[in-house]
Amino acid sequence: QQLSFQSARAAQQAEMLQCVQTSEGTQKDSNGKNVNVYSYSQKWESHWIDASQFSQSQSSMMARNRGCPGFTGNPAWPSGVSQSEEVEAAQSLRAGAYTVGHNLIKNGLSVDNKRPVPLQSFANSFQALNRLPTAPPTGGYTSITATNTAVGGSGTELVTCSGAGAVGCMRIMYYKNWDTTVSAITALDSGSYTVPIDTPGGWGCSGGDWESLQPGDFTFAGFIEALKNANQTITWALRIAGLCAAWAAIYCCLAPISTAVDVFGDYLRCIPCCGEFLENVLENMVTFILCGVSCGIGCSCGLIIIALAWLYMRPLISGGILLGAAVLFCCAYGVSKSNEKEKFGKDDYERDMEMPAMGDYGQ
Repeated sequence: QQLSFQSARAAQQAEMLQCVQTSEGTQKDSNGKNVNVYSYSQKWESHWIDASQFSQSQSSMMARNRGCPGFTGNPAWPSGVSQSEEVEAAQSLRAGAYTVGHNLIKNGLSVDNKRPVPLQSFANSFQALNRLPTAPPTGGYTSITATNTAVGGSGTELVTCSGAGAVGCMRIMYYKNWDTTVSAITALDSGSYTVPIDTPGGWGCSGGDWESLQPGDFTFAGFIEALKNANQTITWALRIAGLCAAWAAIYCCLAPISTAVDVFGDYLRCIPCCGEFLENVLENMVTFILCGVSCGIGCSCGLIIIALAWLYMRPLISGGILLGAAVLFCCAYGVSKSNEKEKFGKDDYERDMEMPAMGDYGQ
């Protein structure tokens, strides 16, 4: 059965009600060993979850019986139904006197996944909701057809089960682009059909074809400003992600220290009364210190790389970052030298006072 509605872009999202395993971290068992803890619940998922990979420990099976009563496994996914969102774009779109091409529509317009398409007008093409079973057949659905689906009570989804449903029930929702006006920066061929602009390359950027489409009614200046804002958002997201990756990399290098402390903490745990408290204090303190050290080293390295990359494009900002790094280095060097003087910098008078005293004691 086909559903038909007009839109520049549209999507189909199929989901199955399944039993899902969620990790809740670790905890100490009666023998003091770290064991994984899991919880279980029924959730709508857009891909099949292999229940054979679930934990088979006694505590996990008890938790699974509570979260998914009577669970024996997640049924196989129906054939012919995608396990990911299927998105399609129109081949062309008429915008005033111009025809927008497929690639421009695909890259410029998006599907509104928060506003499903109403399906009440298609209800007569499917089964009545009250004629559907409350649970799927044994082994699940082999296919989804008009004879085993109905428009759900919300009017925005096709369902295979009535009521709250059970593990193995399916639901399908449809989404589309709801925009009614668009703006574009592009070139036109002789037939008023959009074609990409041939743009020259620049420092750090390669040349190539370029065009852009955005929903809404923009002036040229407003369109350019929207593009700049979008680029700035992406740029800052990449910068933050890069600094976090540098932080994580340094922390991974220091991870053996945390592992060694964890082993030592296991011995502290054997101390009566306060052993567990001492273990937690030691492990948390070391983790806190390692996080601080790795953050300082990783983020500093990342900022220096950013500064070097900006030497050409943004020399003032780059110089400021490098100057700050130099100041931090000088401070660290000064602290190390002061500690060295404090440890080894005793004057001759102090040594003369100590040596006779040792000699007198020897007599």
